[in-house]
Amino acid sequence: MNEKKLSSKPENTYQDIISKDITGAPKFLEPAANVTTGVEGIDADRYWTQEFYDLENEFLWSRVWQMACQIVDIPNEGDCFHYEIADKSFIIVNTANGIKAYYNACLHRGRKLITGHCRKSEFECPFHAITWSLDGKIVRNPIAWDMPQWNEENSRLPSVKVSIWAGFIFINMDDNAPDFHSLAHPMIKDLEPFDWDNRYREFWFEKHVKANWKTLAEPFMESHHSQTTHPQLVPAIGDINSQYDFPNAYISRQISAGATASPAMEPQPSEKEKLELMKKRGDARVEGVALEELPDEFRARTFLGKHARKRLNETTGKDYSEAKDSELLDYILYGIFPHMTFWAGYGPKLVYRWRPEPGNPEGSIMDIIMMSPIPLGKEKPEPARKVILGYNDKVSSCEQGPSSLKIVLDQDFGNIPHIQTGMKSLKSGKINFSEYTESRIRYMHQFIDQFIETGRAKKSIPNAELEH
Repeated sequence: MNEKKLSSKPENTYQDIISKDITGAPKFLEPAANVTTGVEGIDADRYWTQEFYDLENEFLWSRVWQMACQIVDIPNEGDCFHYEIADKSFIIVNTANGIKAYYNACLHRGRKLITGHCRKSEFECPFHAITWSLDGKIVRNPIAWDMPQWNEENSRLPSVKVSIWAGFIFINMDDNAPDFHSLAHPMIKDLEPFDWDNRYREFWFEKHVKANWKTLAEPFMESHHSQTTHPQLVPAIGDINSQYDFPNAYISRQISAGATASPAMEPQPSEKEKLELMKKRGDARVEGVALEELPDEFRARTFLGKHARKRLNETTGKDYSEAKDSELLDYILYGIFPHMTFWAGYGPKLVYRWRPEPGNPEGSIMDIIMMSPIPLGKEKPEPARKVILGYNDKVSSCEQGPSSLKIVLDQDFGNIPHIQTGMKSLKSGKINFSEYTESRIRYMHQFIDQFIETGRAKKSIPNAELEH
């Protein structure tokens, strides 16, 4: 079967596809707002200059909510998680008074108080032994006699705001930042049916990539690159039909139909051919499907929806009879500005996080976490430990995770460093995005600019209401 690129706009939208599902479609997948982002190019040097890295460090990362870790990383009192982003370092600690987060620096000479994940009863600086309690109060100062400038209040460890959702711990350096739950409300509300509080971390990859964090994030913010980067997926993803929208200024969505052939495939495969190609290419959704027993007339989405319900019922013991086909099969991604994504739906779902490497505009880190339902009749499994992958390490070298997913990730990571170096050869010095399918990417850049502008002007961060 020949597969080639489509030059015209697809006739069917994502809404057209799910309107044919016999289960109906959930209301939360109805289109949210679109934003007008324009079509002008953006300066390519924002992906590699120290100047723009410093602007983001000062005016973006210091004022946004960001995912630091999970409660399972610090389950006991005294457990500490070491989180870094750009040039900032933090201590996330479980205390008798709840989860707290501090800047990871001694107030005397700035030495880091911790350099890795650990358990502490107090924070003693390894430089001069000045010590703080887990609640941030100074408890010992060997040179207190010579530091009259410190009093009880100004010698406390400075804290950052903390918020918790579904076991994830979020921090914000801006004392005046709006509540995380209010900014993330559209996503939190839509993900509520999918029981995120009763999942476990099945695997966690921390992949280091030789590229700016935005270069790294952008391939995961649109679907139409599947045709060339992930050709094995095109029999089962409506890539060009994808829906992109914005529930609020901080939340963006990308939704692609599963068990649906890309409009780029010519000729279009039959329903049976879709499943045959999915099985041939290792798609986990067709595991256990006896293709020779397929009926003469069927719809791939309907058939795989029933198959997914059966498998989930067998593994979790829960009733999924009311689950819509779209909630079982489709790629439904919620991005929280600027650096994280949560997948919606039943079954195992992914979480992404992107961040710049400390001091390196052209180095970044992507965390890929799988959150899965708890298996039937079992205690909540121990959370998977992080697997760190360097610039040249392949995800497929890891034992954890399905091979089909690891192939997709390696395909993306194979592209990204060449995007980073290639854009420096643009004669115009401009990056160009498409108007609709890359609207999430262009909007991200425009919102970053808003944070820089408001930060320079010493104004509060932009609110969650969209500007159309």
